[in-house]
Amino acid sequence: MLYFEKFYPDWFEFEPLPAYSPQLNPVEGVWSVMKCSKLANRVFEKTDDLIAAATQAANEVNQEKVLMKGLFNHAKIKLL
Repeated sequence: MLYFEKFYPDWFEFEPLPAYSPQLNPVEGVWSVMKCSKLANRVFEKTDDLIAAATQAANEVNQEKVLMKGLFNHAKIKLL
């Protein structure tokens, strides 16, 4: 199991993408939201603090169902 797979439901399937295609990858949108709002203007003294904050931010973004649906729609990925 990859580290980030634990953030997704068991039914979620990963598909290989071309080498660089951020518009096809909803995770790019998640990173953008995390970097521009959840983690913006923060400085971390320890790597563990950064990991904890990033994990919390990812969990918060994951709970924002409308945002997640929009990111998948933008990537033209249909959700069941």
